Amino acid sequence: MTTATAPIAAPAKARTARKSTKLQGLQVFMENKLAVFGVCMLLILLAFSFIGPMFYVTDQVHTDLMNSALPPSSEHPLGTDMVGYDQLGRLMKGGQTSIIVGLFAGIFATTIGTLYGAIAGFVGGWIDAIMMRIVDALMSVPVLFLFMLIATMIPPDGPRPHHHHVGPILAGYIPIDSRRGPVAAHARVRRRDAWHGRLDAPGDPDAHRP
Repeated sequence: MTTATAPIAAPAKARTARKSTKLQGLQVFMENKLAVFGVCMLLILLAFSFIGPMFYVTDQVHTDLMNSALPPSSEHPLGTDMVGYDQLGRLMKGGQTSIIVGLFAGIFATTIGTLYGAIAGFVGGWIDAIMMRIVDALMSVPVLFLFMLIATMIPPDGPRPHHHHVGPILAGYIPIDSRRGPVAAHARVRRRDAWHGRLDAPGDPDAHRP
C-alpha cells in the first residue's frame, strides 16, 4: 500500500512546495511598500493611457482652432491647447506612446546588451577587450550632448533623406545596457570554471593543454 501511494504523494508534495514558494515570494513582495506603490502606479498609468480613451473619446488628429485655448470645463476637464486639442485626451495618447516606446526600447536594449556582453565574456581575449572598449568609448559621450547634436542636425519640420546617418548614431547607444557588464563578467567566470574543471578532470588527455 505504501509503495503504491508513494508515486502519487510525490507530485502532490512538489505542487505544495511550489505553492508555498510562490506565497512566500508574494509575502516578501507585499512587505516592500515601495514595490507595491510602484506596481499600483504602473497599473494606474496603464489604465489611464489604454482604458481611458475607450470611455473618454477625443479627436487627437484634426485641429479645432475655434475651440483653442479653452479653460477647463465639463466638456474639456483640462481645457484645450493652442490648436484645439483636448488636453486630457492628449495626455492619454501621449501616455500610450511613452509606454510603448519605453517598453520596446527597454526590451530591445536588454536583448542586444545581454547578447553583446555574453559574446564578449564567452569569447574572451582580445575580442572581449575590443568589444568592451567600444562600449566604454560610446558611454563616455554624454547623452545630453548627443541629443543636442541631433537636434541641431534635424530641422523642426522633420528629417531629410540625407539624415540617414542619425539612425546608426542612435542605434549605437541601444546596446549600452546595464546588463552587458554583469553578463560579460558572468560569462567569463563560467568559462574560467569550465576550464578549471577540465584541468582537474582525471584521465583527460587534454587536461594539461595550455
